[in-house]
This record gives sequence, structure tokens and C-alpha cells, in this order.
Amino acid sequence: MVIRFLLLCMMFNVMAFASSGIKFEESFEKDNFVVKNALVDDTRYFKGEGEELINSSMEKVLVEVLDFSGRCNQDYVKRRKETPKEYKCRFYNPSLVESVVIRDFKKTAESKKYLDEFILWRNVYNRNAWQYYDHVTVTQVDQKNILVRFEMMTKQKQDLMLPKAKKRDTAFLTTGGEYYITSLGKNKTKVRMTYFSSTDHWLLSSGMAKGQIVEKIAEGSRRTLNSIREGSTKL
Repeated sequence: MVIRFLLLCMMFNVMAFASSGIKFEESFEKDNFVVKNALVDDTRYFKGEGEELINSSMEKVLVEVLDFSGRCNQDYVKRRKETPKEYKCRFYNPSLVESVVIRDFKKTAESKKYLDEFILWRNVYNRNAWQYYDHVTVTQVDQKNILVRFEMMTKQKQDLMLPKAKKRDTAFLTTGGEYYITSLGKNKTKVRMTYFSSTDHWLLSSGMAKGQIVEKIAEGSRRTLNSIREGSTKL
């Protein structure tokens, strides 16, 4: 029964990620990263897409993609709860206080197909303090392609995989993304990044806030792609 419930949740999450049937409007672009949004009933959906060509191997790029903990805000050291205060952020992320990797959790039948799988506890500060968990999976699509996927866990999924999880506290219904990593040669790799989120928060879903959110998504995603490029070419 539990496995069946999990599979249903996963099917729902895949459909949510694909934003099936949603007609996105408008478009904001930041250095070739494009973000669109749509309002459906009282929920606003955001979707961003962009890519980066990197002069490095797929293996090195994958290491940087998975370094979620290294992307944080050094100015928020005092707000850390799990990460040592002396830890230095490798790359700047304005809203992330810390991302803590968790490998001790209840796995599902789906876990067998992944190259790697872990959970991130996200400690976020953006005018208010927020916290939630991301489920991260790494899948070998074929010899030249790897898919890294991260998605905010629902409370139901938290209860199943992390019985002692911290309380989920966020203004978003969903957030997540994918990195589709393609080897183009010995030292040539393409990373295609997709980001999504949705919220029914009265302010964040309003027309007043959508412009700021779209711009932040584009800037943040482009910053992440830049950090992956910079980190993998220095390894």
C-alpha cells in the first residue's frame, strides 16, 4: 500500500514538473536563461529554461552540479543550524543559508534505478525564514547523458522517507529542477537546466510580484549555471 502511494505521488510530481497543459505567458530573459509564468485559478506557475556549454568533462560537471551545499550566502553564517560556522560558501546564492545533504532515509523501490540519491534540507532566508526538503536523484540516461533532478518534497513524502523531518515551512507549493548533462567529447559538456515552481500565496501569485520573481529565477538560475561552469573548469 505504501509503495503504491509513493508511485502515485511520483506520477503526480512528474506531471506537475512537466506543467502539462499549462499555457505559459510572457517571457523574461537573462543571459539566455528564459523564464515564463502563468496564472491558473489562484495558482501562479513559473518555468525557466537555459543551457551552458562547458569546456570540461561530464564527470567534472556532474561533481559541480551536485555540490548544492557549496552554493549559499556567506553573510548568513549566523543563521546556520546544521553547517559549521567556519564553512566557506564556494559560490554565492543570495537566499540560501545552507543546504544539508541527508543520506539516512527510507528508500523506495524506485531507488534501485538511480546512480545516486539523497535528500537536501534547505534553510532559506528571504525577508522571512523558510525551510523544506528536496529529493535529489541522479539517473544514467545512456552513455553520454545523465539526468539530475531535484524537487521539494511534500509533507506526505517527508513522512514516508524522513519520519523525523523538520517542519515544512514555505510559501511555494512546488519547486524543483533538472540538469540534463550531455557529453559532447572528452572536454566538452552541455548542461540543459530546467526550473519550475508554483505558489498560491496571495502576494507571490499576484501580478505585482510576478515580475520580481521571474527576474530572480532567471538571475539565480544563470548564477548557478555560471558556478557549475567555473567550478568544473578549475577542477
